[in-house]
Amino acid sequence: MVQFLGVTPPRSERDIEGLLRLNTTLDWYQKRLNLYRKTLEKLQKDLLKRTLDALAEGKRAIEEILASKKEGSKEKRERRTKAGRVRRKAPVQEELVYAGDKPKKVLDVVALMDMEINEEMRSLIEYLDQEVIKQKMTEGEYSDFLEDLVGYLEENV
Repeated sequence: MVQFLGVTPPRSERDIEGLLRLNTTLDWYQKRLNLYRKTLEKLQKDLLKRTLDALAEGKRAIEEILASKKEGSKEKRERRTKAGRVRRKAPVQEELVYAGDKPKKVLDVVALMDMEINEEMRSLIEYLDQEVIKQKMTEGEYSDFLEDLVGYLEENV
């Protein structure tokens, strides 16, 4: 069975428990995205909008199914067609950026860019990162700084 966002979708519209579980999962993802909304808007506004739209549409579809389980086949076909359109608009797995993949410190950026540095330089970068740069920035500013550093190094190195 294919998984969507780490959850196996219900086998049919009669699987109320599966629909409720999927709805809860979609709600959790929506809250997580809203938590990082400002940062994500800076990085990939279009991707964030498409993702939030797809989540909202999925939740609406589940609520419609739960609200009216007794519908004719024509309405079911229309709903499936609509769901197919939403899937085509939603971002594909390769487009999604996971927080775990993002660099968490300057040395992670150096490793990401495959830059070779000696041990003395590594110690200097680690000291500056921990004792100077991180001390002057909030966590959000530091995360933005790391993203900017990756962008700079991709363009100039």
